[in-house]
Amino acid sequence: MAEKKKQHYVPKVYLKYFALDGKTINLFHIETQNLYTSIPFNSQFKDKYYYSPNLIVENALGVYENTFDNAFYKVKASMELNNCDFKIIMTFALLQKHRTDKNIKPIKDIVKKQAKVQFKLLNPDISNDFINESFDKYWEEHYDKSNEFEYEATLNFISNLLNDEKFSEYNITILNNSSGVGFISSDNPVCMINIEECQLVETGALVSNNIMFFSLGFEKLVIIYRKEVYKINKKSLNSDDVLAINKLIALNADKQLILPLSFSESKIKHWLSNLKSKTVDTNAKPIIKRGNDIMFEFAPRYIEHNIKLKFISKI
Repeated sequence: MAEKKKQHYVPKVYLKYFALDGKTINLFHIETQNLYTSIPFNSQFKDKYYYSPNLIVENALGVYENTFDNAFYKVKASMELNNCDFKIIMTFALLQKHRTDKNIKPIKDIVKKQAKVQFKLLNPDISNDFINESFDKYWEEHYDKSNEFEYEATLNFISNLLNDEKFSEYNITILNNSSGVGFISSDNPVCMINIEECQLVETGALVSNNIMFFSLGFEKLVIIYRKEVYKINKKSLNSDDVLAINKLIALNADKQLILPLSFSESKIKHWLSNLKSKTVDTNAKPIIKRGNDIMFEFAPRYIEHNIKLKFISKI
């Protein structure tokens, strides 16, 4: 069990495509504004029993990651992708979107809020003060230190989404970077945006107006979108396109950015200082379902920005 104590929330099979020498990456810490070069990628983006000590989720993700590596290799090598490859890539994007601390915390908050309401309904004679104190303590001891429940639910959700009927509604397009400036990535690499509203969706579903994308190395961009809603206007991106994508990746990051060699510390600091955005939280409203059982709507959280993607348009 000790050999899997440190569990990655950004997998090594993804990080290696940003390795400068096959082993190391350049990292910029957003909070400290420091650039660290030649850092072994194997030691990054992981935490002690991040999912849980019992390794159920960690082992399940390990099976997925073997398939991710094969599909990523084909993308990097510009090989033809089949329907199975597309499903694997979409699985990665959906899993990764719900795999990091930044995106899992709002889900955990909703689950906790809903569980507390149900606990109160089952124990109507116990005072609210006692419930709040005892419930919060129990939750902290048994759930806050583990992400197992949320990831098991995510795995089930993705398996249902990727049936043939629903999957056929999506297109996956691979775009090349011909700008000479590499794509960046981060500790929260999969982005979801609402193009029409200029919103970077931090938490929420892949609904019709949203697209997902992630960089795969410095020269490839993977975009997932509904085929009846959007179309891609080009196969290769210029410097303006890459700059727009990199800005969105930076806004989507949590604490760290993965940078190509072309980004110096002064350049990334200047570049980040000019990013304009506003984080918006929406409130989760209680709704009634199945008699007296109280459920909560999931409250989307998004970042408003002024970044335009000119290479994708609505049909």
